[in-house]
Amino acid sequence: MKVLNLRCAHDHRFEGWFASDDDYQSQRERGLVECPLCGDAAVERLPSAPRLNLSGA
Repeated sequence: MKVLNLRCAHDHRFEGWFASDDDYQSQRERGLVECPLCGDAAVERLPSAPRLNLSGA
């Protein structure tokens, strides 16, 4: 599962969960990815910070 940071054209930022990068792209191209705050389908992916495992294990 991929958790992506997204932003709509109105600068609302939110997370989206997708099975893969291809799944995100496919849903976006079909207009299925919308901002949960305003419903805008003009959504872009934002850079994500790398996930670090700091548990020491």
